[in-house]
Amino acid sequence: MFPLFDQSVGLLMIAVYAIFAFGLTSWFAKNYDRTKESFLVADRTVPYWQGSMAVGASWIWAPGLFVAAQQGFNNGLAGVFWFSLGNFFSLIIFSYAAKKIRDQYSEGFTLSQWFRGKYGKFIQFLVLINTALYALQGITINLFAGSKSVTLLSGLPQLLVSVLLVAIALTYSWRGGLKASIATDIAKIVAIWIGMIIVGVCVFGHTGFDPVIAGAAGKSGAGTTLFSSPLALGLFFGFGVPTVVGHLAMSWSDNSNYQNAFSMTPDVVRKAFITAPLYWLILPTLGGMIGMLAAGLNYDVKGPDTGFINIVVMAKEVGSWLPFVYMAVVFAGLVSIIDTQMLSAGNIGGNDVHDSANGSNAIQWGRWAMVVLAVFGVALANIPGLDINTIFVFSKSLTLVFFAPIAMAIVAGNHLTKQGFIAGSIVGMFVGLPVFTYGQFWGGGSQIIALGVVIQVFGSAAVTWIVSKLTA
Repeated sequence: MFPLFDQSVGLLMIAVYAIFAFGLTSWFAKNYDRTKESFLVADRTVPYWQGSMAVGASWIWAPGLFVAAQQGFNNGLAGVFWFSLGNFFSLIIFSYAAKKIRDQYSEGFTLSQWFRGKYGKFIQFLVLINTALYALQGITINLFAGSKSVTLLSGLPQLLVSVLLVAIALTYSWRGGLKASIATDIAKIVAIWIGMIIVGVCVFGHTGFDPVIAGAAGKSGAGTTLFSSPLALGLFFGFGVPTVVGHLAMSWSDNSNYQNAFSMTPDVVRKAFITAPLYWLILPTLGGMIGMLAAGLNYDVKGPDTGFINIVVMAKEVGSWLPFVYMAVVFAGLVSIIDTQMLSAGNIGGNDVHDSANGSNAIQWGRWAMVVLAVFGVALANIPGLDINTIFVFSKSLTLVFFAPIAMAIVAGNHLTKQGFIAGSIVGMFVGLPVFTYGQFWGGGSQIIALGVVIQVFGSAAVTWIVSKLTA
């Protein structure tokens, strides 16, 4: 049934979005490239509503647009539940850390810079690598999903689409810095809510809700219970544990969260982070229901194509015009998160790398860091045979490597030592990550996957604490 449109329609949509984004950011972010502080943290004057929408938009990744529907289709209610649980509460829990660091380090830019002040250059380097890899996997998964969906619908080459998406985000980010990203974040939230309401009304107005109830167990049949069947337990260990814990860990490793916190006025930081998940909630709610509807109607979709089951349902049940509307949502969502991750890389390059190299122009260092991330993102997003769920799950495991030491340093930094941080990180990287990888990709099974996550979080935390005690 694909492509649904001519290639000219896909190019037209890209062009229309580019014109809109350039016009919006030119007005909203004018003169925000004057100084390092204005370019990287918007002069630290971002108010509550702008800040909360920026944080909320930076949390809406491709999984929110596609994986919730895929889980609803494959694993029903249980899959959607495990995808949503940690996702919703992560920013609420992290709001404490965001407020604490903003108050402690009012002139800061990055998480790694904060660690340098407490533990020295080597720990700064480790955290910088962690946050840089986070930005890389962030741009990869979102660029892959965005370019793949446009290719699916219009027949345009995926490489061309990914280059165009990155070029749009890079152009306005190059000029307006973080303030330009905030402008597209606001547009993203508005577009997502309007678009998803239109999708929900049209799809369920045509099919009703009976197929959703019939498909509540998903194609696997495991979706009506969380623990009381072998299939449900396999889903819990193989997907639930790494996803919930991974989502809870993501907030602590995402430098864009700290960048957003440093950009806001101090009195609104915690409130903004607590509000942010509410903007995201419509996606797993409607997306999961569309996936279960497809299961209830016995759609025959398999393999990587299940990652785009929501688009298939829209086209078959309503018509080709509805995926066109959803493309607007995808554009607003994924181009915005692409610019967020590029600005995060720019923040690292314009602050940590620039300062370490004794650079003379922080803004230019930040801009070229964005270019480097964009090039690597395009290359990785176009690897043949890539699957969105594979990127999603593996990225969670990478996030967990430094999660426990970072969280413990922020929450109880007076009780941690440099040696404890290093020891805990070694456990996460060289013990927990290989166990997880074996379970996920080399046939170890769901319980091995869960064991890897436990080692990465609790094993790493225990070693961090013990070694800190011994070296205090």
